[in-house]
Amino acid sequence: MVSLGLAAASGYAHPSLVGVAIFIPTLVHVWLFTGLFLLTGALRGRRFSGYLSVATFAACSVGLFFFRRDYLGYPISPYIQRIYAESELSLINAQVFNLLGQPGGSFAMNMPIGLSIQSFIAFSYTYHYLNWFSKTGVIGWHRVPKGRLLASVAGWVAAVGLYAYDYLAGLTVLLFLSLLHVFLEFPLNHRMLSELAGLVRGKGSGANAARAPVAVGGKPGGRTGSNRRK
Repeated sequence: MVSLGLAAASGYAHPSLVGVAIFIPTLVHVWLFTGLFLLTGALRGRRFSGYLSVATFAACSVGLFFFRRDYLGYPISPYIQRIYAESELSLINAQVFNLLGQPGGSFAMNMPIGLSIQSFIAFSYTYHYLNWFSKTGVIGWHRVPKGRLLASVAGWVAAVGLYAYDYLAGLTVLLFLSLLHVFLEFPLNHRMLSELAGLVRGKGSGANAARAPVAVGGKPGGRTGSNRRK
């Protein structure tokens, strides 16, 4: 991804390739695959709550682009804009802006569509994290050894402290772990897509589905409502 970014800056990479490199570890991971996991869980569990979860996720995602927030007069401070630009996270916003085919002019975060794009990105990341951590049956928080749990909490406190001390430094240090977890999740994404394809073709029930359960509204693994009924 870094290579693609450098190549684009030098004029050697096609803009579409740069867009793919930017979207895969960001919105593809936290929005697209989260939505597909929700859909897989809904089809697997065949519950109204699962379908409602998918519909709510889609409605919130689309609605953020229709309910513009310019009327709120929300100001983006110069500090936030500078940090966002220096961290190059603004590349995500600019790529979404280009994807929407906005005519003319350069992208700015404080423009109405800019606030909508940032709201969509914030929603995608927040939903992704909360949805994942809420899957207690999948993660098994109650089965994590106390030493490992304390180490995780200590690491989280240290990360928050680093962000508070220097936001850009914190982002740089934690970027490696963020990208690593995206790549390590590719096999899980492949497994989910395979099961989703089977469910759509009507072949996702029975023994095969039982061996590869997907929690309703979440990721593969753990016990689901449909498993308990069986």
